[in-house]
Amino acid sequence: MRICADCFKAEDWKNRFKLERKRFCSCSFCGKKAKTVDFSIFLSPLRQLLSLFSKNQRGENVVLLIERDFSIFSNESVAKRILQCVIQLSGNSFLLTDKVSYSSEVSSALTSWMKMKKGVVEEFRYFPSINPEDESWDKYFASKFAVIKKGSIFFRGRINESANKLYKKKKELGMPPREKARAGRVNPYGIPCLYLTDKADTTIYELRAAHGDLLSVGKFVIKENLNVVDFNYKPLLLDDIYEGKEKLFETVREFLLKKQIGLDLSKPVHRYGIKEIEYVPTQYICEYIKTSGADGVMFNSAVHHGGKNLVLFRSDKVKCTNVEVKTVDEPVMRFCR
Repeated sequence: MRICADCFKAEDWKNRFKLERKRFCSCSFCGKKAKTVDFSIFLSPLRQLLSLFSKNQRGENVVLLIERDFSIFSNESVAKRILQCVIQLSGNSFLLTDKVSYSSEVSSALTSWMKMKKGVVEEFRYFPSINPEDESWDKYFASKFAVIKKGSIFFRGRINESANKLYKKKKELGMPPREKARAGRVNPYGIPCLYLTDKADTTIYELRAAHGDLLSVGKFVIKENLNVVDFNYKPLLLDDIYEGKEKLFETVREFLLKKQIGLDLSKPVHRYGIKEIEYVPTQYICEYIKTSGADGVMFNSAVHHGGKNLVLFRSDKVKCTNVEVKTVDEPVMRFCR
């Protein structure tokens, strides 16, 4: 059997072709006439990929699960053909039609996070174990920072009370003073953070601005490189697969943990209020991240597709360079509901 580079979407899998002898012929999986390589070079890595999962009647289809989390294959139909072939050649413990979930060995960090969420809300608010069971949270947060480069642009918005009382000064768009710092997804009450977005429009969605609202949007420039924990993290798995099963499992554990915390951070909240207790778990983990020396955290916007939120623990590495007042129009208002 032969396979072409176009059967894959992930760059690390596509790049594997550069190392192999190629032959121009029909691909066994997508049918294209293209440069192909022997499928056997991918058989072992794909077996390792499938070892992440175990049969579970309450789970999901393995093709959909892999595509949702890792986007390895070019499309669903090609993924089905490839994985069906791997399962047939490997004597796998589940069929392509079976429902699966991540094995407990892989999802252990996620399980620990779910237990800790419940613990800080219902049992020990200030003295929970940051190291539930055998998980070392340092390896997920304290040493794996993403860098936001100097000169990058971000935005912050505030809804004005009326046309007669507008936020026009740059300092009014900065980090709130300690006495006015309300509890948020990242910060507890009285400990301010600077909430920014990577797009000006994302601020409108995040503020739940409505049609006719007057919005002040500040433009912020990053003054020096920032080290942040990025909850949008999506791993490239092939190198980890070649390093061995434990490395692969560790990478996926980190991914699942950050994915879930990112979802908790970006969970939409009502414009007019939320029970502060719902913020406690993410506040707790962000406080822990803060002690590791990170400048802040980044996560996807749940209300503006493609938008990202950046929350900084301090504001001394950013500068507000401009403030613009705009009226929220009808098209934006529709999406903010």
